Amino acid sequence: MPGLEWKPVAPRPDGKGRLLMPKRKKVFPCGHKGFSQSCHLCQQRDIQRQQHLAELGIKKEEKQAWLATFAEDVVDFPSRL
Repeated sequence: MPGLEWKPVAPRPDGKGRLLMPKRKKVFPCGHKGFSQSCHLCQQRDIQRQQHLAELGIKKEEKQAWLATFAEDVVDFPSRL
């Protein structure tokens, strides 16, 4: 059919005398696609995971400090916590 031939994409000038090829998305090992050097979705998930683990560590320390207050009690109740 006339007019429906495949035409290669030509490099375009960038205004500085260089030729630029069309950008290509990368497929990262996680399966996401993007133009950057690493997957920003996975980076955000890792940051959130680290923040969550830090919060859990703080809560665990607070609970241990709370349980330590019972060590000095006169009456020893069985621990069910």
